[in-house]
Amino acid sequence: MKTFFWRCFPAFAHQKAACTRRHWPAAWIGALLAAALWMPAAEPDLPLLAPRVPSASSPTSYADVARHLETGGSFYLYVNPASWLEGLSGSIREWEPLVLGLPGMNPEQQSRVKEVFSMVCRMVQHSGVESVRGIGMSATELAPGLHHTRAIVQLKKGATPGYASAVFGGNPHPLEGLDLLPADTALAWFNDLSLAALWGIVRTEIGQADIPEASRWLARFPVQFERRTMVNLDRLLASLGSEAGIVMTLNPERKVALPIPRPPGVEIPEPALALVIAVKDDTVFDRMEIELKKNPNLIVKDEGGLRMRVMEVPAPLPMPVRFTLARFENYLVIATSDALVETMAAVRQGRRPGLQATAEFRRLAPGIPARGNAFSFLSERFSAAIQDVQRQVLKGMGSQGEGAGPQAVATMPAKLIERFFAMQAPAQSLGVSARIPDGWLMVNNGNQEPAKALVASTLVPPVAIMAGMTLPALTAARGRAQSIACVNNLKQVGLGAKIWAIDHDDTLPSRFDQMKEEISLPRILVCPIDPRPRPESMSWSDFDTNLISYILVSPGVKDSADPDTVFARCPYHGHEVRVDGSVHQGPQR
Repeated sequence: MKTFFWRCFPAFAHQKAACTRRHWPAAWIGALLAAALWMPAAEPDLPLLAPRVPSASSPTSYADVARHLETGGSFYLYVNPASWLEGLSGSIREWEPLVLGLPGMNPEQQSRVKEVFSMVCRMVQHSGVESVRGIGMSATELAPGLHHTRAIVQLKKGATPGYASAVFGGNPHPLEGLDLLPADTALAWFNDLSLAALWGIVRTEIGQADIPEASRWLARFPVQFERRTMVNLDRLLASLGSEAGIVMTLNPERKVALPIPRPPGVEIPEPALALVIAVKDDTVFDRMEIELKKNPNLIVKDEGGLRMRVMEVPAPLPMPVRFTLARFENYLVIATSDALVETMAAVRQGRRPGLQATAEFRRLAPGIPARGNAFSFLSERFSAAIQDVQRQVLKGMGSQGEGAGPQAVATMPAKLIERFFAMQAPAQSLGVSARIPDGWLMVNNGNQEPAKALVASTLVPPVAIMAGMTLPALTAARGRAQSIACVNNLKQVGLGAKIWAIDHDDTLPSRFDQMKEEISLPRILVCPIDPRPRPESMSWSDFDTNLISYILVSPGVKDSADPDTVFARCPYHGHEVRVDGSVHQGPQR
C-alpha cells in the first residue's frame, strides 16, 4: 500500500526520507482530500433547486390588498381577478352572434336579443364588477377559540361607485341597529338598503333598452301599485330610509313544539321575529293602520313615543302569535310579538340592557369596527337550538322500529349523523362590512376557524351527494320493513280473532282488548309508524287502549260471513285483515 501511495503521488517521494512516523497521518489525510478534489463530480439528473424565472406579468393589487389583512395567522388568501373580470361585458357581448345565429329566429326576435344583450352589458359595466382588482382574506386567533377574519374586495383606484354601492351602501355610519337588539337576541342582520335607488336603476336600464314589453311594464307598474296599495309609489319610496334588518329572539324558559308529524314532540325555545325598516315619516304605518282597524279586535297602544297596533292571530300555530305593527323614532317594526317590540324600544331608550351588555357580545366585539354599512350577529344559542332539533329528529328516526333486521340497518345513517352533529361546537359570530375608499372591507369575529370551514366546504358537496344517493334507499328499505312488520301484526290479529271466535259462538270480537288471551303482547296492536309516543315496554296490565293503531271495521261479525269482509284495517299503511284471517296489503307509500 505504501509503494502504491508513493507511485501515485511522486511529489511526496523525494521527501520520504524526511518524513517521520508522526507525519504519516497528515500525509494520508492530505492525499485523500486531493483525490476528492480532483475527482469529477457526478451531475444529478435534475437540479435540486430550479433557478427563479423572472415574472413577465403586470403589477398586481397585492400590496393594496395586503395592507388591509393580517399575517401570522392560520389562513391567508389573495386572488387577482382582474384578468377575468376586466372586460367582462365585452366577453358577454361575444356570445351575441352565437345566439343570433340560432335557426328559426326572425328579425323581430333578433332585435330583442340585441337589446337584451345591450342591457345586460350596461348593467355589468355599471355594477362595478369590472373594477374589482383584488380579493383577499386573512384569519388570526385573538384568543383560544376566537378567530378574527378580515376580507377585502379591492377596486381600481378612481373607479366610480357601482350599483351595489348605490343600493347597499353609502358612507359608513354608526351601527345604530345594535342599539335595538334585546339581550336574548339569537340572530340579527342589518344592512343598508335603498329601495329608491334600486327603483331608479330599474327605470334607467329599462328606459335605455328598446324592449317594448319592458317599457309597457315600467309604465303600468306604478299605476297598478297605487291601485292595490292606495299609496303612491314615489311617495312611498321617499318615506323610506336606507336601512333594514331582521331580529330573532329565543326564550329558553318556554318551549314550543314544531309542527312536524314525525317524530312528534320536537321542541325549540320559543322564537319571536321582527322586521325592522328605517323610515322618514308615517306613510307606511298610517296606511297599514287603516287596514288593521277593519278588525274589531285590534289593540291600540300609544305610550312614550311608541305606537303599536296589536292583533291576535287565531290560526292554529305551535306558539302564540300577536301580529304587531309599531313605530318609534325613525323605525317601523313588524313583529310576531308586542313584547319583543316593547323590549326593543326599551333597549333603544336605555331603559333595559341589550345585547351589547351581554358577555357573549363583549367576547366577540374586540377589533370589530364601530362604523359600517352592515352587521350580522349569530348567537351560540341559535346554533345550539338548531343542533338540538337535528338531534331530536335523528333520535326520533332511530327510536322507531328499533331491533334487528332491516329496521336497525336503516337507522344506522341517522345515528352516524347524530354523532357528527355532536362533534360540532355551536357557532357564534359578529361581523361588520363597510365601504372604504378603495373597495369593501368585511371584519368578523367567531369561534369557527375559517381554514377548517373552507376545507369542510369542499367536503360537504360530495358527502351531500352520497347522502342523497344512499339515505333515500335506506329510508325506503326502512319503510318496507315497517310495512312488513305491520302485516305480521295484522296476521296475528286475524289469527287471534279466529281463535277467540271458537269459544264465542263463532263470532269475532267487538273490541281488540277482548283478545288478551289470544294476543300475548299489546304491542301487536300498534303499527310501527304510529307517531304517537308510547312506553318502551307494554303489557296488558297497564296498556292504554287509546294507543291501539288499528281500526276495527266489522266488530262482532260472524266467522261465517263473506270471506272478503274486512275485519280490521291499518290507517297508516292501508293493510286489511279479512274475516277468513288473510291479510291484503294496501298501496305502497
